Amino acid sequence: MKIKLNKTHLEISNDEITSIKADALIFPTNDYLWMGNEISSEIKKHAGSIVEQKATEKGPCELGESIVTEAGKLPYTYLVHCVCMGQDGRIDDNAVKGYMLKALSTCQSYNCSTIVLIPCYLTSSHASPYIIAEKTVEACIEYCMGKTIIKSLIILVSGDQLRTTFIERVNTIFSRKK
Repeated sequence: MKIKLNKTHLEISNDEITSIKADALIFPTNDYLWMGNEISSEIKKHAGSIVEQKATEKGPCELGESIVTEAGKLPYTYLVHCVCMGQDGRIDDNAVKGYMLKALSTCQSYNCSTIVLIPCYLTSSHASPYIIAEKTVEACIEYCMGKTIIKSLIILVSGDQLRTTFIERVNTIFSRKK
């Protein structure tokens, strides 16, 4: 699914993280920036373990912070580690929109115009995929409707079910705005 928000193209995709070239990849992480959850492990596998070493040197961090490192062997210039959980792995559904807005702002401060965003959702967490999808999409829309240099924003989700959830949330949000 692709839509246009002002000057930004927003897309919901389930491509592989290695198949998209962009300035930045935003992904969920914990407050110590260890890369052990399923998303971070996949990123570390492709980027190289140096990425985790550079990230953990900047931790621990407060929830909501976005930490930037180089992307190693991945096709991105930067990795934006979006701190959205503590050591318990729980994600506060209601804080996701703020986390995403901060991460997008961090990308803009690094002059990133093409961004891939992996939502703050882990299958091992207790977060609701519907609320995460709604808050993530709301943040993307709000940010892209303002003054931004972002030209392409791809929300990268794994699996058809999660992709469908995000597409449904986009449709619901736009139907409310009419």
